[in-house]
Amino acid sequence: MKPVVILCFILLAVMTFGNLEVNSQVDESTMKAVAVEKIVRFLEWPKGHPITKRESPFIIGTIGECPFGEKAAAIYENRKIKGLSVQVRTVSKLEEINQCHLLYITPVKPSELKQILAETRNQPILTFSNTQGYAEQGVLVNFYIENKKLRFEINEGEFHKAGITIDSLLLKVAKNVNPVRKME
Repeated sequence: MKPVVILCFILLAVMTFGNLEVNSQVDESTMKAVAVEKIVRFLEWPKGHPITKRESPFIIGTIGECPFGEKAAAIYENRKIKGLSVQVRTVSKLEEINQCHLLYITPVKPSELKQILAETRNQPILTFSNTQGYAEQGVLVNFYIENKKLRFEINEGEFHKAGITIDSLLLKVAKNVNPVRKME
């Protein structure tokens, strides 16, 4: 594919994501599950990570009771993320977090969130949530609704620590709660 065609495809995907409207026809959990894959397209894991080697399935872990896991399992049953088949698992022990490529965190007690983020910090584990204030506390991507549209915020500083690279196009459509200064 020519670079211009690829760039047009990426821009279309980003613009489409920004227009996901929450309505009665498609529930919010389904939209989030679809948005996850769109966001992951703009991320690169560190060289040598199992995702880059295509060694294992893309594992989505969920913590807590949430419809997101069920929706993601149904949506990705016969689809791929980053060229990998997808497995959705419920995480019930902190030790299981390391097996995940993506971890969806539902609202938990502040002490539990600290423990979860201590397990993921500085690890190439993509954390998602939809709880106000979680991005500021260290979750990498946090969904929110604004004007009936699904939006997301990114903690760029924590992405940097995790070693996951973000395409600048994704940063342009996200709210960045912890920008990383670029050296010029």
